[in-house]
Amino acid sequence: MISLYRYRLPFKHPFTLAGMILTDRDGLIIRYQNNPLDVLSEIAPLQGFSRESTDEAIELVKDNLSEIHSHLMDPDSVSWNDWLITSSLPPSVRFGLDILMSKSMATRLGIPLEQFLHPSAQNRIGTNAVLGIMPPDDLEKRTSQLIADGYRTIKYKVGDPLPYLDAWLRIRKMFPDLKMRFDANGSWMQDQAEIWAKLLEPVSLEYLEQPLAVGHETEMATLQSQINYPIAFDESARDIESIKSILKISPKAVIILKPMLLGSIAELSSIIDTITSHKAAFTITTLIESGIGRNMVASIAAAFATDTVDHGLGTGSLFVEDILMDLDIEEGRFVIDPKPSSRINSTLLETFRIG
Repeated sequence: MISLYRYRLPFKHPFTLAGMILTDRDGLIIRYQNNPLDVLSEIAPLQGFSRESTDEAIELVKDNLSEIHSHLMDPDSVSWNDWLITSSLPPSVRFGLDILMSKSMATRLGIPLEQFLHPSAQNRIGTNAVLGIMPPDDLEKRTSQLIADGYRTIKYKVGDPLPYLDAWLRIRKMFPDLKMRFDANGSWMQDQAEIWAKLLEPVSLEYLEQPLAVGHETEMATLQSQINYPIAFDESARDIESIKSILKISPKAVIILKPMLLGSIAELSSIIDTITSHKAAFTITTLIESGIGRNMVASIAAAFATDTVDHGLGTGSLFVEDILMDLDIEEGRFVIDPKPSSRINSTLLETFRIG
């Protein structure tokens, strides 16, 4: 049996992303139950990133429900991949359905999803902490707390860096091994970018994420040549085509991969191969999905990334409540739940049922 749930989860505080102010997140949860199987997946396109809407994704799933059910009942990876590739379904739907099928096959084998995708994958994957813009003294205090909690990478939101530069330099001196990322969310103007990016060089950051708005990828590639640390393309890396374009103009770029934007697992694997063939780097992050989606993305990161990179998985704290709460983050590592169906908030999930 396949059950469908359209969720809407409010954020604790309005959340700014790619120039939009979001008050909640919506998406589709798909649950497949066929004793003893009970697997969940998520399809959650996001306005401003995805070409498809949640409404469109739901209708497409409904239109193909019998085909999906038939494949789940009699799983065959070759016929499934053939159907998925030729289905013309949008990326979020291909991703969510492929995870559902892969989870179903992994459960039949008695192994977690990440090990089904890569036999040596571990159930813990490094994640960065995130600190918003706050007074300099608070930045130092919160950084010390997070390092005491075991985080080895912290991403700092950044506007004008000058008022915070001394604090970041003190942090660097106190914690020389800390990986420091800075995320401008595309908020810098072109005439500011080189000046502000140069100001950050003494901090020895891991990378600067999306300093300029989408549409200014060439300018970001030029900026890369003027500074001594990498530029990471986040909002600009919206699909496979845009990622390939970025790598052509900025081969040293860091690519922020959001699996919900990229399609099936095979497609994601292919784009990772392309990135590594360019000797570029990548970080895998959520698209602010529910706990079901975060667990999926964590499994993808565990299967396809190295343990030396920390990923963007800690977005669960943004929500007032969730369908699936994260397991503890231990020593800066996201713990992947091997059986999320056993811990879901069933009462909340049922309020979202649409089929």
